[in-house]
Amino acid sequence: MMKNKGDNGEHLCTNPPYGYGKNPDNPKQWVVDEVAAATVKRRFVFCLDGYGPLQIARTLEADKVLTPSAYWQENGVSCPAKPPENPYRWVSAAVSDILEKRDYLVHTVNFKTYKQSYKSKKKLYNPEDKQKVFKDRHEAMIAPDTWEHMQLVFSIVAGYEEQLRQAKRELAVKRKQYTQAERRVEELIRLFKRI
Repeated sequence: MMKNKGDNGEHLCTNPPYGYGKNPDNPKQWVVDEVAAATVKRRFVFCLDGYGPLQIARTLEADKVLTPSAYWQENGVSCPAKPPENPYRWVSAAVSDILEKRDYLVHTVNFKTYKQSYKSKKKLYNPEDKQKVFKDRHEAMIAPDTWEHMQLVFSIVAGYEEQLRQAKRELAVKRKQYTQAERRVEELIRLFKRI
């Protein structure tokens, strides 16, 4: 049933991505939710300006923008994720997820994930060649050329953020090693003073 729907280009998700809503006349069709769409478009602008996911998340939190789950709950839309205690607490993973979604173009992308077995609850990600993309299925939130440019900027900025996180981890390890070496030197000095 789901395979047939997906092969025919119907949306397989229960809720549309943040920024879209279901058409009241035809629930299978997505329409732009102007309030949430403004937030999504704002993220794209931030990304084009060179902001990374963490910087965007902090800016949205400082501006008191509701997270998707909090926004959906406030608008009476069922959402599988529980809203955070702080409804304005954005995380960089949520920002990255939105920035990478091809659904914000005019495309419907089906079969992004799969399960190895009906017994398993773990979702695995399909490579892009196994996903099905249906073009011109709903209103675009971003122009395709802008989206392509934004993906390039995002990959560069996200790469720098990952390099920064890696450098911080390495620095923490080196500090720990340095502290251990200092302690060992102090022990040796005490030992030599006894001799």
